[in-house]
Amino acid sequence: MTKSIIAAAALLLATAPAASGQVRDAPSRTSISAGPVMYTTISSIVDPDSDSRWTFDDTGFGFGAGVQREFGQGLLIGVEGTYATTRQERSYLDTDVVFESGDAAIATGMLTGRFAYGGGGTVGIYLTGGAGTIAYKLDSLDGWNPDFALRAGTGIEYQFAVGKGIALEWNRIWGYHEKEDLGGGRQNHSVLKLLGRLAL
Repeated sequence: MTKSIIAAAALLLATAPAASGQVRDAPSRTSISAGPVMYTTISSIVDPDSDSRWTFDDTGFGFGAGVQREFGQGLLIGVEGTYATTRQERSYLDTDVVFESGDAAIATGMLTGRFAYGGGGTVGIYLTGGAGTIAYKLDSLDGWNPDFALRAGTGIEYQFAVGKGIALEWNRIWGYHEKEDLGGGRQNHSVLKLLGRLAL
């Protein structure tokens, strides 16, 4: 009789959270995301030493991918990288005469965070941000030229199955140039991403 009472009490304690309507936190899990990237605005870069400026096409196309770890409901922390190509022209500051043109590439690598703040069920809205580096590859400069960068944005995600979703995301990137061969100051870029996400 005593064993039966103890077993019944243990069963009641185990089912109490569910019976009272409490929801347990979702288990932590890792997810990967990937998809196309499009720059919609790319700031110019000034080089005061040569009295010139690099001007980029407003659009640049590429690809991005990341790995995130989910903590509870709606919080993801991870790393992400992007790579995109565009066209550039170099002109004199005082005359705007173009004396060089060619291809350019822009890459980013950042620690990122994402937090859901609206919606529910299969559709949700979230905030995102990150810190890391943005690097430029220009015909006139050797190799990549990295600089510190910050990122902030928002997105909307549709989850069509458990652990599977697709998101449209907009980001603003601020790059800070502090290099001898490039002008100091801040560059602003706007980026659209179409990302698929899969929980592992």
